[in-house]
Amino acid sequence: MNNTLKFENLKRIVILAAPESRKALIEWSYAHKHPLKHHIIISTARTAGILEGTLHTQVLNLDHGRAGGYHQVKRLIKENHVDMLLVFGDPLKSEKKEPWFTELIEAAVMKDVVVAYNMATINTAVASLSSAPTSSAESDEVQELLRTGIYNQIALS
Repeated sequence: MNNTLKFENLKRIVILAAPESRKALIEWSYAHKHPLKHHIIISTARTAGILEGTLHTQVLNLDHGRAGGYHQVKRLIKENHVDMLLVFGDPLKSEKKEPWFTELIEAAVMKDVVVAYNMATINTAVASLSSAPTSSAESDEVQELLRTGIYNQIALS
């Protein structure tokens, strides 16, 4: 199988979670670890730690959200390094009305990124993922190449 097909199947997924939704995130990510572990998962600080534990795969760990992680996510979106943005938390909380959240959503919409911030939409988005890598070793190799490229993009900025 050629590299182009491997990259087409591999998605770069940002997962963000409000503190009050971490328990639900743990349960959800464990239940969805099989489709998610074949893709590049990007998250901020504590959420990245949770996801690494439940998915048993490396997660690109950005800064804590308000300490710069949300700006890193926005930059990755603007540079076309994100395919999907999943946000866990109560969509009616004031956090969703803060400028950083609005900026993330606007950037994602402008770059045609899949955005989901309720469980029905998150589950539908994850169900649409292709989880058919050619082999575990090849999937790991492709993930490492993409992670390195994304790390370099963040480090250079």
